[in-house]
Amino acid sequence: SPKNNSNQLNQIRKTELITALGSLPPQWQLTPVGSNKAPYRKAWQSETLERSAIATEIKSGRAKGYGLLTGTKCRGILAIDADGEAAHELLTRHGELPPTVAFTSGKPGRCQYLFRVEQEYWDIIKTTKLNTGVKGDDGKDQLLELRWDGCQSVLPPSVHPQTGRYQWVNSPDSVEIAE
Repeated sequence: SPKNNSNQLNQIRKTELITALGSLPPQWQLTPVGSNKAPYRKAWQSETLERSAIATEIKSGRAKGYGLLTGTKCRGILAIDADGEAAHELLTRHGELPPTVAFTSGKPGRCQYLFRVEQEYWDIIKTTKLNTGVKGDDGKDQLLELRWDGCQSVLPPSVHPQTGRYQWVNSPDSVEIAE
């Protein structure tokens, strides 16, 4: 029956999320997210959750994935979110990016890149959205966003509401986070 197939698919996704959770670097600070990609816990920006607590949220069906906390909470990880080709052009205007951990929602031209920022620079980095002045096929502005304190970036294989799931471009198993 269709309901049985849906239940089986949900169970497979939950198992996949929990298995992938165990393969992420243990020092990464994570927060559970719902199907809208947003964290739902009140203190998500400041709390430290054990992986087992996130797994429990996934098993219960409340969490549809997890996001990486950026900034000082995660020992200086900066996520650069390029939404569209114009954002990538802005990002690489001064040269190609070094190999680093990267992931995508699967939407064309969308990718996030992780970088490690030296502690001496933490106080000067701020979350910033740069508008490229170009609209994408969806009518939205193509932005280049620097995600720091107070932000999170949803990691693979979390659920994405339009593409199904996030996917690795360069997983933390295959490459270090570049400085």
